[in-house]
Amino acid sequence: GDFAHLWPTLDAGVDCATTAPPYLGKCGRDFAGEVMQALFGAATSTVAPEASGTLVEFDQGRFAPSGEDAFLDAAGRLYQPVQCAEGKPCGLLIAFHGCEQNLAAVGEAFVRDNGLNRWADVHSVVVLYPQTRATYLPLNPKACWDWWGYSGPDYDTRKGLQLRAVAGMAAALGVPLSD
Repeated sequence: GDFAHLWPTLDAGVDCATTAPPYLGKCGRDFAGEVMQALFGAATSTVAPEASGTLVEFDQGRFAPSGEDAFLDAAGRLYQPVQCAEGKPCGLLIAFHGCEQNLAAVGEAFVRDNGLNRWADVHSVVVLYPQTRATYLPLNPKACWDWWGYSGPDYDTRKGLQLRAVAGMAAALGVPLSD
């Protein structure tokens, strides 16, 4: 069905036809479940219960490539299903927030209410939520991920500051991103 410029959810956020913070919409659609099934295959369950894992804050500053400013917030979030925290081998999903969906703009609404965490429990997948920050020099007042070059000419390549920082985060979780 039709929905506004937002992430469709079953019942979290604003009216589905409204483009407004936190840019999650009550659309009666489990978009997170659809995404997880497309990425990780059919689940053993068709309904994901409430998330039962842990959402933790981590220091993103230590992942700045060569000490350069990648225009990330000081802290990111990581969701760990119980089985992953207990040492079971798990996959990784990196969830990039949209413009104005960062922690400073909407708190933890995107990282808690998008539906990915409960499906992460079902699929045994850790969810990494890296976070950008708003800047005025360079101009990025809505804390968007760099899709137009504000972080440098390599913004959309493996050499890009933000992508190198996120690759470092994945590597720290034991998931090296190959060339």
